[in-house]
Amino acid sequence: MKNLHVILCIDSNFILGAGTLIVSLLKNHNKCFFTFYIYTLKSEQTFISSQLFQRLDRLTYRNYELKFIDFEHIYRFDELQKNVNKRELMCVGRLLAVDDCPLPDNEDRVLYIDADMICVRPGIDKLYDIDLNSKILAANPSFCDDTLKRFKIVRKSYFCAGILLINLKEWKNKDIGYKSMQFVIDKHPVLSDQDALNVTCEENIVFLDDKYSDSGLKNDTVVIHFAGVKPWAPWGFSKDIVSTNQFRRYCKLFEPNVTKWITFKKDKFALVNFSVCNARYATKWISKKFFKKGNIKAAIYFYWQHLVIKVRTKGIIGILLLKSNTKA
Repeated sequence: MKNLHVILCIDSNFILGAGTLIVSLLKNHNKCFFTFYIYTLKSEQTFISSQLFQRLDRLTYRNYELKFIDFEHIYRFDELQKNVNKRELMCVGRLLAVDDCPLPDNEDRVLYIDADMICVRPGIDKLYDIDLNSKILAANPSFCDDTLKRFKIVRKSYFCAGILLINLKEWKNKDIGYKSMQFVIDKHPVLSDQDALNVTCEENIVFLDDKYSDSGLKNDTVVIHFAGVKPWAPWGFSKDIVSTNQFRRYCKLFEPNVTKWITFKKDKFALVNFSVCNARYATKWISKKFFKKGNIKAAIYFYWQHLVIKVRTKGIIGILLLKSNTKA
């Protein structure tokens, strides 16, 4: 049985995504043993671990182990925390987690996967076997390379940081975690960790086949990446029904009761608590649903709630006089 080591870095709003990803990996790789190193903030670790354990334990999979580690004990994490916002903290924290991860001494590589991905067929074990030689990591190509132009940095190739196969020896020798952290602290790039890695790795990478990070389901897809609208958001269902159905297939294994997937109220026991921005999308989506069903009063009520949230977040001046940078 092949041993695979996977790093996941999540907060309490990605429990559903992380659980679904784990289930999808286990279901498609019954001849592999996974060790998941799950990094969380110390304040959220007890809640996250209990939510994952109670759902995964009732399944029949036994080819895995969960190890929970809090970000706060990582060397340099306090320095990062003092100099970045929360979004950057979670994104860049995972790069420091690579240096910290308590892997067995004989392991020379580790796999990082975003918690908004799912595995839809066997193949992760083959990804793990890619020959990295002296390269730092393997990743998927991306065409969003214009984010580095503001720093006058040119790269012939640019990669996505959603899934990374990391050569630990080269990563640590070149101090990629620390250099990436410093780049984010100094420059605050748009795509924080991804931009930082593209700068610090200096194209010293191996490009993966698209099947390891497809945006939709294809004949050879191994991993689907739900960048942008998440598949558990009900208003995102129509964007790619086939891919979203794949997510829901595995999500129902993790949590069969779909009413527990999300909430629009502040509920510390919910798997996903939507932010104000999400609530704005949700109320507009619900309004359209009621309108199609002919319930005009309900449709007006929820659209009014949508406007109220929008005014609170953007301001009346921003809505009336300035061009909105959102579609909602």
